[in-house]
Amino acid sequence: MGSEQNKSGLTDVNLGFAFSAIWWNNSFKLVHSLLPKFLLPAFLVALSNLASLYSDSLLSGGLNLADVSPQALEKMLTTLLTLGVIGSIGLILGLVALSIWMYLLTALAKLSLLLPTDGQINVQNDLKSEFAANLKKIKAQSKHISATWMIGFLYLLLPVCPLSGLMALCILANSPVLKLEAPLLSLPSDWVFPIYFCIAFLSAVTINYSLVLTVLSSNVQIKPKQSAFLAFDIIGKHFLPLLLVDLVLFFLDVVISAPYLIMPGIPQLKWISHNFAAQFIMQIWFAISSAYTWPLSLLIFSQLLKPMMGGLESDQIAKEIG
Repeated sequence: MGSEQNKSGLTDVNLGFAFSAIWWNNSFKLVHSLLPKFLLPAFLVALSNLASLYSDSLLSGGLNLADVSPQALEKMLTTLLTLGVIGSIGLILGLVALSIWMYLLTALAKLSLLLPTDGQINVQNDLKSEFAANLKKIKAQSKHISATWMIGFLYLLLPVCPLSGLMALCILANSPVLKLEAPLLSLPSDWVFPIYFCIAFLSAVTINYSLVLTVLSSNVQIKPKQSAFLAFDIIGKHFLPLLLVDLVLFFLDVVISAPYLIMPGIPQLKWISHNFAAQFIMQIWFAISSAYTWPLSLLIFSQLLKPMMGGLESDQIAKEIG
């Protein structure tokens, strides 16, 4: 009977909680009670973003690759060296921030899976100590989590590789760097919508897989290889329902938390993408708001997967995924 229930859990998705005001209210209170834990990695991500934005502001002045005068070459060398240093700092900050987020969100998933399934979260409990206890367990299981993500990264390459290529095309097409007085790359107008559609689709797959794997990795009973495959399997089987979840994530993590991502697509607001002062203010907002929205996004997936996570054993998972 238990096997049948879990098998059913892997094929049925119940999104009813997403329409529950009680669930949203209690989830927000849960995140708010743990907010100090989330602010550090949120601000580190914002600093990493600022490094990228500063690099973009350096390039906004334009580089002409056809100009080989000493002054132009000196300017180009200085700009490239600065970009290298700032880019390295931004990359390091981003990696540190994401590693902290990984442990915090995994601990949050572990905690949320132990809370009542009806969304009735008793915020009067000492959630901070419970979260700290779960975080301690997660850190003690770091080998299991690292192995899960190392294998999961191989699956992530499927959407990330083409996603990176398409984003690089867009960056080059909008780059002020010139070659023989012409842009480095020009995209045909007919390509713009398909490219941005593919970027949105691949981004959704990447985010969905990452959040599903985060929840699965919180259960040490599931072997890393099985977690990595099961996350891929879940997304494949529940792709359409997850699109509805993605709309919620888009509202939380982009419209509310990171509107600077969509502003360049609005003609009246395109100037903001090259205004470092405006971007700085928006990154402060991003840091504060993402400390709420990222954990809330994780809680959505945790609640979504909770029916299929109860009592799952490693051997049972192997049977479920064939």
